[in-house]
Amino acid sequence: MATFRIAVVVLALATSVPAFARSARPPTVEIDGCVLPATACADVRDVVKVRVDDRKIELAVERVWLPGSAASGSKLLTELKLRGLTVHGPKEITGRLAAGTHVRVRGILRAGPMMLVQSIEPRPDK
Repeated sequence: MATFRIAVVVLALATSVPAFARSARPPTVEIDGCVLPATACADVRDVVKVRVDDRKIELAVERVWLPGSAASGSKLLTELKLRGLTVHGPKEITGRLAAGTHVRVRGILRAGPMMLVQSIEPRPDK
């Protein structure tokens, strides 16, 4: 009987461990665009309302990209336009979202939709 119990425990552990190993990482997202009002944005696909700390800004989005994923950037952009985006991160990074800047925002997308910012880099003018 003890051998049967051990076999059941080993079987249960063997089937549950791969399930934990397959846990999906949240997607990394890159958004290129301009913080409105801006004159440098020429290829704007849509405008997304962004909440950063206590500020509300509008981001004219030129490109949405999910590196390492086959997911559709256009569907994500539609969702962001409808629901807006809340950005969380250190003030040293989120402070770079100033009016008129042309930026690439890179971060981890969470439910809400909420983004944990990893970097905000200036984009050169075309």
